[in-house]
Amino acid sequence: MINYWLFKVDSKSDLWTLWKKEHVISIDWNIGNIANSSIEEIKSKLVNNSSFSQTSDYIFNILHTFIGLLFGVEAMEDGDVVLLVDQEIILDFGILSIFEYKENGLTSNNDHTYCRKIRFLKKGPIKIANLPKEFQQNGIYPIHLTDDIQKYSITKEVFENLLANIK
Repeated sequence: MINYWLFKVDSKSDLWTLWKKEHVISIDWNIGNIANSSIEEIKSKLVNNSSFSQTSDYIFNILHTFIGLLFGVEAMEDGDVVLLVDQEIILDFGILSIFEYKENGLTSNNDHTYCRKIRFLKKGPIKIANLPKEFQQNGIYPIHLTDDIQKYSITKEVFENLLANIK
C-alpha cells in the first residue's frame, strides 16, 4: 500500500512559490528545535505560546503528523506521496523525503521552520473533478480536505494508474 497525504496550500501565496523553488513543504507554529524535547515539553511550549490562533492539541497533532513525534501513531514518512491541494485543485503530487528543522525558517518572518524535502512530480494542476470517480469525495479513495493534513492509503497499482491518466 502507498500512503498519500492531502496537504493544504494556498497557490497564490509566496510560500507555494518558495516551496517549489526549495523543493520542500513546511508548517508554521515555530516553537524551536524540538528534536531532543519530550512530548510533555513540546505540549508545554504549545500551551504557553499565546501567538497561535489554533488550540495546542490541534497544533500538536499537525506537528506529530508532519514530524512523527509519537511511537506507533501514524505520521508522514519518507517515500509517502503528498497531494498539494488548493480548494478543488491538486497543484502537484510529490514524494516525501527527510524532515529538516530550519532555524531561520523559510520566510523573511523566520517562520515555517519545520520542513520536509519533497520531489515534485509535476503532475498538476488538475481539478479534483477531473480525477477518476473513485478519487472524488464520495469515492473509494476520496480527495476531500477537511483539515490541513489528511492521510489515505491506496495500492501501488491504483496510484500508478492515477498518475498515468493525468496529462
